[in-house]
Formats: sequence, structure tokens, C-alpha cells
Amino acid sequence: HGYKHQGEDGAPMMAMPFDPVMSQQDVPCIAHAATCRSDGGYQCDYTQGLYGLGHMTQDKWYELKPGSPAVCAHGNREFSFMATKRADQKKLVIMLSAGGVCWDARTCGDPQARQVAIDALGDQVPNPGTGTSMELAPSVPRALRYSPLSNSGRAAFEQGLLKRTSGNFFGTWSAVVVPDCTGDLHTGNSSYTYDEGKTSCITAHHKGSVNTGESMKWVLENFKDPTHILLVGSAQPSSKATGGHGVIFWASYLSEKYPNAIVRTVTDSSMGINGPMVKSMLHDDPWGTKGARIPDWDTYPVDETDPERLLRVAPNGGYLMPDPADWNVADDSLTDAYRLMAKVMPKLGFADVSSTEDEVQKSWFAVTGGSDHDCCLDGCGCSTAQPHGVRGGRLDWTKTRKVAVLQRQLRVDNNYRSWIHEGADHFMLLHDSLYTSTTLQSFLSAFAQATITLENKLNVLTKRTETQVTTTLPASQSCAGCLDGVLGLGVGAEQCLMTWGQGENFYTVAAMFKTDWMALWSLNGGDAPDVAQVGMQYRFAHEYYIRPGETMESIADRFGTDVETLVHLNKNLITSLHNPRRVSTGDTICLVPSFHGTMDQMGLPICPSDRQTFGEPTTGGAAAMPAVSAAPSY
Repeated sequence: HGYKHQGEDGAPMMAMPFDPVMSQQDVPCIAHAATCRSDGGYQCDYTQGLYGLGHMTQDKWYELKPGSPAVCAHGNREFSFMATKRADQKKLVIMLSAGGVCWDARTCGDPQARQVAIDALGDQVPNPGTGTSMELAPSVPRALRYSPLSNSGRAAFEQGLLKRTSGNFFGTWSAVVVPDCTGDLHTGNSSYTYDEGKTSCITAHHKGSVNTGESMKWVLENFKDPTHILLVGSAQPSSKATGGHGVIFWASYLSEKYPNAIVRTVTDSSMGINGPMVKSMLHDDPWGTKGARIPDWDTYPVDETDPERLLRVAPNGGYLMPDPADWNVADDSLTDAYRLMAKVMPKLGFADVSSTEDEVQKSWFAVTGGSDHDCCLDGCGCSTAQPHGVRGGRLDWTKTRKVAVLQRQLRVDNNYRSWIHEGADHFMLLHDSLYTSTTLQSFLSAFAQATITLENKLNVLTKRTETQVTTTLPASQSCAGCLDGVLGLGVGAEQCLMTWGQGENFYTVAAMFKTDWMALWSLNGGDAPDVAQVGMQYRFAHEYYIRPGETMESIADRFGTDVETLVHLNKNLITSLHNPRRVSTGDTICLVPSFHGTMDQMGLPICPSDRQTFGEPTTGGAAAMPAVSAAPSY
């Protein structure tokens, strides 16, 4: 409901008609705290506010309404979260529900195209005098809000990971479910006006960090010393929402507040894989993530002792998100977020659970500029030959998905795991098949209990103290072939490789790499440059290892190229650079130098290798090239 008409105790006056269902509020309405439960019918207690565990009956679900400043996206619907006290109050599942994301007036306001609180679309709400009306404003879905209706206190969403059954490893863990009705991955802190001055104008209250923060305050007040916390980003299997990966940004906060607990984070069917347009969609930070605060933020002193600003990702300074200079939602990948968080708090553990052909994730990838198929070689998605020139899979869903998971396994190896399933399932953790699938449940139970230990030891060679990490996290699991095809994997494997396609040789591919056939031939040797074998691999660039103090700008300057070219060259390879500012010492990139502009280590120019115009074949070279014999399709 909206909450325009209230009695003195803050409870809605049900006898009075509500304002129009779509009455969006530029300034959010005022709400009061309450606890709702099943007790001879569904009742809400506005006199005692939020119940603590001591007022709760074990194994029953309660709806908790924290009141203002918590609010849903249009400012006219209450926010609430659900909680249940179970036999084990030392172990806790906290599910931050996916609710969809919005980024403009259409996706935040148009009821025909709205992407925020997507699972509430079509809900029927009581409206005295007219019976019921269709809910058009973003709200907590009725499937969550009014689900603890039975006398047993069970909830309709109590399935899979949350189900009370002997077959479920997590069945005795206490649980909290936090909906998302603000379209900002639980990370926003802004009231942002889209299309200002137009008839489509709407103010969206992206207050996800505020809402989730109120929920976390209740958790901290009621669970004093848990031993295990499993943070989960998921939703009901019928949901069409994306956005479960916002859960990872709350991991460091809970780890800091519960230093003795094992905190593990699982994103279900939400790997955070974006197409190239997300940069422009979120460039102005409409969600206000840069200003997202943690609960009681004003009690935290600003950290003046952290020159690298790494601890901003934890509660130091009172912010939820990393410093924008280190990571931001528009420019950076989720892989970089995992990497940063593991560096700051190396005892955190993260896992992706996903299917390979999840249509909701693929749809988001397409909305943000990606494609279902963009290539057919080296891990791409299609199975038949494409015309010459379709290379690299820079927009290919299958290859982008594979590269993201593989990079996380390589770059966050002590803290990240994945469980990849063949198929199109969306949100698997709240499906009852979870506790009948011994493979997935075994993975999750082992992951939730695994330890990560740190030990400082002296390196006898460098004479420096180094931190050694030991982990019992279970190995990543993947369906057969689901991560295959991406080149450059394995210990000692070359990373700057591609596979010859039909009709290709050094002459024809040189321009693609902004180099000449002689440079490519010199990298590979062997037969004449006009001979190639379809399906065989070739080196297209030099491997370059990032040294201390180097940036992509300094590397590009030395080798006569530019950062944009380097990013394009490495895109969707195992060396992929989502944001060139995030390279770290020891990373490998693929590099094609421009000999005309390359400098030696003294900063002096070297001579060009020949007189050829780079990126173009020499006169008559292509005509003299013999035909390449046909090969089997690939």
C-alpha cells in the first residue's frame, strides 16, 4: 500500500481510499516502523516497531517494516524485509533479492517497460471502494510481503535454500530476505530525476543502500556473534529480474562487523556480465552509488592512514562502495570488484552459480550492447563458419561469459569459485531441486563452511615477509565443455594466440592487428607467410608482463600505440582489459608494437623494420599470394 492515510499509530487507515496507484512522489512519503505476522489473520503491529528475536516464534516468518527513510523507488510504497528465527541462530542466510535495475525514465517509470521491482508488476492490491487495483508503482512483491499467511508461519518463497527440511543443509539456519524495490543492486543513495522538463519526467528514489542498511542494522542488533554467514543474491525461480550480484558489495561490511564469522557470498544467476553500453547508461551514477553509506556511517572516522584508499570498500569512512577511483559501477567489471575486495579483505569468499544459457542474463547483455553470437572461434557461441572478419567475439555472449568466469578463477584464485550448469535455468537456489541435487548442495555446503587462513612468512630469497594464503574452498565445477575454447589457459600456456579461420593468412589478418605481415610472420616462423592451416593457432602479439610502476599509458607510449588500441586488441581474450586503469603488476597483456613509434629502454626511437605502410599489404603482395586450400568447417 501507499501510506498517505495513517492513524496516530502510523498504521494505514484501510477504510479510506488510497491515492491513485501511480502517484509517484518527488519527496518520499513518511512511513512508520512495524512488524507483521500471521496470528489469526495477517496483522501488523505499529506500536512496538521492529520485533527482536525474543518476540519471534521459532520457524515462523515475519515481515519487518523499518519505516522512513526506507522507501521504494517512486516514494509512495513502504519497504519491508522478511526474517525467521530457526534452531541455529549462530548460522545465518541473508538473501538480498534481485529486483531488476533501471537507468532512465522509461525503465524506471513507464509501467509498460519498467525494469525496477519487476516481480511486483501485475500484483493486485486492495483499494477500498473499488475492490482491487493493479499495482503500477515499484513495491515489495506481494509474493514476499504477504506470503507468511499460513498458521504454520511458512512462507510461499520458503523453497530450496530456505526450506525447512532434513534434506536441506541450510534448513536449520536462521534467515533474512531483503527485497529490492529501488532498481539499483542494493547500492543506491540518490533521488534522481530522469527526463527533467519533459512529460516523461520521473524522480526515482534509488535508496537501495538505505533499505538494505536498515535491514542490516536489525541483523546486527539481533545476531550478536554468528559463526557463519551465507550472503546470497537470488530470487524465486519464476522471477525475470536481474541484479543478484549487488550482494557482493555488502560482504566486506558484514565481515568487518563480524570478524570471527566465516562470511561467504554466492550470486545466483547474476554474473554481472555487461555489454559495452552500460558505461553510457550509468555514466552519471544516477543511483548515487558513490555516496552510498553503511549503517551508522557517521560513527566511523575518515581513514587518513590509507594512501591507496583500499579500505574505503570496508566501513572506514562510512562508505559502502569502493572509492570511485578504484572501482565504479559504470567503468569497471565485476571481476575487478572481486579482485579489489579480495585484496582488501582476503578472508572473503565469493562464488557464482549460473547456467550457461540463462535468457534473463543474456537479455541484459543484449540490452547493454552485447550479442547472442559474434564469432565462431576460440570459445565463441556459434557452431558454423562465419564470414571472414568476424573475429575475437568482442560482443559474443558465450565467449564473454567464459572469459569473465575464467579471469575470476585466475585473478582471484584464493577467494573465488564457480558452479556452472548447462541449460537455461534462472535462479536455482530457491528451487527445491537444490536439496535433491547432491552436486550443487555439496558445493554450497562446503563453500559456506570453508576457511581461508593467512600466514606471514619470510621469503629466504627476497628477505621479505610475504603473506601466504591457505584455503579449503571447494574446487570450481563446470559442465563438460562449458568453459572450453578460450585460448591461453594452463600453466605456462601462451596467452596471445588466435586460430586461423578459413581464407586467412598473415597478409589478410595483419591490418586487423594494426601491424604488417612481416611482424606477424617473425613471431611465428615456419612456412612462408602466405601459407596458413585452418584450425591451427598462431601468435598475433607479444606477451607483455606489467612491471611495478607501469600504466597502460606508459606502455602505450613506449611501444608507439595508444591505450584504446591495446584495450581493443585484448578484448574478450584471457588477457581482457575491461578498464585499462585496473592493470596490476604481474598481469599479462597482448601487445603489438608500432615499430615507427617504439622506444628502447633509454627512451630512444628504434628504426622501422621495413618500408611497408603499417596495417596495409605491400603493393602486389596480396596478388602474388597463392590461394589457400579449403578446410573443414569450424
